Amino acid sequence: MKYLTKEWYKTMQDSAPESRKIVKSTLEAYWSEYNKNFGENPPPFEEYFDFHDSKITNLEKAGNDFIIEIDPDEGSEFDIDKIVFKNARLIECEEGIAGTYWIYDELYPAEHGFEIHILTERSDVKYLTLECENVEYYYNAEPAELE
Repeated sequence: MKYLTKEWYKTMQDSAPESRKIVKSTLEAYWSEYNKNFGENPPPFEEYFDFHDSKITNLEKAGNDFIIEIDPDEGSEFDIDKIVFKNARLIECEEGIAGTYWIYDELYPAEHGFEIHILTERSDVKYLTLECENVEYYYNAEPAELE
């Protein structure tokens, strides 16, 4: 992660005014870069890519795809229980991510689609980073109806 690092997350836990300024300026810097990268053309999956506080229940590789399963009753406001990263390449996946909570993510354009960085937390902070062509959402094994 470029902006929302483990160190940043620790700073975010501190309510001191100076810490709050660091948190705010870091978020502003990330969103400025996001807007510079994507402008009026956000990733096609971006509208529903909001899993803050979602519990990650399982991770698996399925052919060329990488799948994250989440508890649909914890975190996401959408009826999604499976996130499929199409034609994915894992860059970093720390041990013990299943059972953690999705805290923050960063999205970047990449050679083959998108690079996605995910910060998770339970008793400690962990990273998952991957590159993929696209993202699909499922609920009860069917494509999620999100409209």
